[in-house]
Amino acid sequence: MPPPDHEALFAEAEFVRCLNLMEMETSEAFADAIERLSSFEELEENEFELAMRFRLLRQQVLVLAGDIRSAKAEEAKAFKVLSSRITHDVDSAIKVHVANRKADAIYQSDVAVKKIERALEFFRGGSDPATPIYPLEYYKSLVNLMAVLIKLGSHSKANEVAQLAATLIRDNPEILFPRRDLLVNNSILAKVREDRNYKTARGRNGGAGSQFRGVWREFSLSKQLCWSRLIGRRSCWCPRSS
Repeated sequence: MPPPDHEALFAEAEFVRCLNLMEMETSEAFADAIERLSSFEELEENEFELAMRFRLLRQQVLVLAGDIRSAKAEEAKAFKVLSSRITHDVDSAIKVHVANRKADAIYQSDVAVKKIERALEFFRGGSDPATPIYPLEYYKSLVNLMAVLIKLGSHSKANEVAQLAATLIRDNPEILFPRRDLLVNNSILAKVREDRNYKTARGRNGGAGSQFRGVWREFSLSKQLCWSRLIGRRSCWCPRSS
């Protein structure tokens, strides 16, 4: 370990190294990242924010490594610490609800949907859904909620959530909402499963394709990207996402 005055700087460098290891997506890299991240638990006394980033990243790597039980235990430890601070520390509250919006990674869908709905309520902040307090996190939560609702077979409700997300994009043109392909993916999938009519989903009869045609054009997706491939893409923000 480096001298104490350089410890935080060394930890930041290790954090970046672990992010790179996670992106390698191999069992060896995951194991290396988990070991490195676990060696900084003592930071929590003096470097709370940095230590919490290490803990939450470790949880994400555990999910990707398939160790869901350990990932849940890691989340429980993080929540215990964060929950004691959320009344006076907004950043801690944000971290809790970012984890909630990713709940589908480690919980059954019937549990995850409740956690994501709590995240939505927080990121909306009690305001009009068109003007949430945290618009990017609210948008990501909407997309993840759609994915879980589709898993649960609640396709009509998923389509209602899709309309909220599409309206959010339309009414806030100054905001660059990321990965809109996930929104389109989920919208088409929900409409296909609700109507059981592929033509409707393609917009020939005014289904999801027509509702999201404007958003779809923004993606400039290749004409070679067939609908079946689109529908098969990842449908929500994975654990490694911000």
